[in-house]
Amino acid sequence: MAGRELDEFEEQMRREGFQALDSPSHRLPRPAAVGPTGRRPQLGGAAQTTRPSTSPTASSPGQVAGAGEAAARARLDELGVERQGLHEESARLTASLSALNERLQAQQAQLAEAGAALADALARVTALETDLAAAHVAASGAKEAARAHAQSRSALETELRAVKTERNAADLRLLLRRRGLADEALQVRALEGLLHARPAATATAIFRGDHQALRSELERTALVCEGADCQPMGKDTPVIRVAPADCECCGGSDIRRAFGAFVAACRAAGMARVTIVGGSPSYRDKLRSLGRELAQGLALEVVQQERPGEGKRAQAITGLVVIWGATEVDHSTTGHYRGAGDRTIAVHHRGIAGMLSQVSQKL
Repeated sequence: MAGRELDEFEEQMRREGFQALDSPSHRLPRPAAVGPTGRRPQLGGAAQTTRPSTSPTASSPGQVAGAGEAAARARLDELGVERQGLHEESARLTASLSALNERLQAQQAQLAEAGAALADALARVTALETDLAAAHVAASGAKEAARAHAQSRSALETELRAVKTERNAADLRLLLRRRGLADEALQVRALEGLLHARPAATATAIFRGDHQALRSELERTALVCEGADCQPMGKDTPVIRVAPADCECCGGSDIRRAFGAFVAACRAAGMARVTIVGGSPSYRDKLRSLGRELAQGLALEVVQQERPGEGKRAQAITGLVVIWGATEVDHSTTGHYRGAGDRTIAVHHRGIAGMLSQVSQKL
């Protein structure tokens, strides 16, 4: 078949819709051009002399065209199948892309919410940091104020302790003077005697500034001379040696003679019973001893502390009642006896001889 005829056949095939034939892989082989020798070169080999084909299997131009059309249709069918597969794959990819877009939009919305929350959290963190810085500044100021307050308080406490110490010392000196210890040497000896006889109670009263307890301890002290009749009977009584004129028992006079004068004065006044309220323990013991020895029928009773039913006993008392108020005595006890008996005499002299002499004079 001549080359022009092949071109016309392919053009007709393209017009009838077989565009696939235009592809290089389906393009029909073209006859080689006639060379100078008048022969066409053989396809895929050396040039050969053109001979009429006498083989029974040789194809005619119609057969070649039919084979090409069948191949083209087969190729078109393959391409159609591939195109359908591509359409289906495209549909699947489109659906997947749509789902991915939806997920992306949801994640973008979540990301936007997270960004807003993060911005809010950052704002709160900034505000908290600002508050924390202000709190640190305030705490630093408070610490400085607390330190200054502690220093001021420490100084005030030191000053207060000094004032208390001075006041306690002044109160202690006043308490000792009221006990009859005007001389500083006697005050020191009295405290030494108390610390020796009753160390725990005396030290506690001094260190705590318990003047009531210390006064009670001082009342136990006996300020006596060397006279045998003036010595306290109790072994635990602190003794402070003084001159006879300062002795609380005799006062420089004969205590036995003073007690005898007291007994005589009571008899002359018609008082057969005498109740003495007050006095320190050692002086009460001394009065009881003198009464047992020299009372000569005079009933003598000494009362110092209130007992159950004290008011009824006070109302039942007869005779003379002596309120010895300058010595250790509970005022709740003396209150029961101030209107008791046939007669009441209050004496503020501390010494035994002085008290007896005052009662004798008042009778």
